[in-house]
Formats: sequence, structure tokens, C-alpha cells
Amino acid sequence: MNYATQNYVETDQYEKSTNGIVGVRGADNNGLAFVSPCGIHECAVSEDGTIALTLLRSFTKTVSTNGETRCREIGKLNYKFALAPIDETVNNAALLNMRDALWYKPLTNFSKAPEAAALKQPHSAVEVSGSGISTSIVKCAEERADNAIVVRVFNSSGSAADGAVKVCFSIRKAERVNLNEEFLSDAAVNGKSVLFRLNAWEIATFKIYI
Repeated sequence: MNYATQNYVETDQYEKSTNGIVGVRGADNNGLAFVSPCGIHECAVSEDGTIALTLLRSFTKTVSTNGETRCREIGKLNYKFALAPIDETVNNAALLNMRDALWYKPLTNFSKAPEAAALKQPHSAVEVSGSGISTSIVKCAEERADNAIVVRVFNSSGSAADGAVKVCFSIRKAERVNLNEEFLSDAAVNGKSVLFRLNAWEIATFKIYI
């Protein structure tokens, strides 16, 4: 056994796993981000700040297989990406929101109104705010009899952050719950908002009774 190699550390690779976002910042926090709503197959940022990525990768036959005919996408394919200039005001949450906006279609509802009716200003049924705060999920509670919604948020920054979940209806009460929607603690409510503070990278789930 060669004990001289026991502390050997494998050379760090440029290619990294991503969530569809790759970017680079300078010493002044200005830079550029590439945002893909459908993910990035492979990407890297070199020491000189160059972003390298693969937009499309395809094979006639996948290595070590006999061919996967049911996995082929034949025809015209459309892709959507965004190049985002960034500065000190653009944090991880802003880039995540941009990625989600490219991916999801907004849920909207329309109804016919009388000609003389005064139109209301558009508003969101659920709105999450806070610097560095991102939304993971908004759904009905598993226990339908509770007449509640569940909102999961996370802090995508490296420091503690304050946030709020604002809804367009009255709140009877709010609780912080685990992933099984089981009670952990009461949550602070101010009017139609649930207030919270998350540590760096922390995830929280709230059950809001309406």
C-alpha cells in the first residue's frame, strides 16, 4: 500500500450540477446569468469567467444500449432560455423566480362582467415576499375538512431573511407544519399575512386556515 497517496484529493471538475441556472459575478457583484426553465445538461465556468454550456445533446443510439426508440423526439423542437444581466440587487431568489416564470403559465380566471361594472385591479390569491425567499409549493391541505392551504418556502440566500405569505382572504389561524403537514408551532399572523423568519438555506411549510 502506498501511504503517500492516502490523502489524495481528486481534482475539482469544472462541470457542476445545476437547477437550470449558471452565472458568473465579478468583484463588484456585476455579471451575467444563463437561465433555462428545462434545465442544463452540462455547464461550467472557467477561471477567467467564461461560461460554457451544452444547449442540446443528442445521440443516434445511447452508449451501451440497443437503442431506445420510444425515447426519441422526432420533429421540430423549441427551446427557451434567458440571458440575465445581474448586479448586487439580483439574488438567488430573483433568478429562481425568473426560471419559474419561463417555465410555468400563470393560473388565471376570467368571468363576464356587466358593461357598467367597475373593473378591479388584478391581484394574486397568494403572494410570497422577502429578500432571498423563494416559493416551493402552494397546494390545498391534504385534510380537505380543514379548509386550509399549504405554502412551502425556502431561503435561497446564505443569511437569515424575513418574509411573508399574503393571501387575498381572511385567515382563521396559521401553523408551521412538517412535510407530512403535522403541527410544529403556531405561526405569526398580521391581517391577511403570515410572517416568518428563515435562517440561511432553511425550508419552512405553513398551513393557513381560511
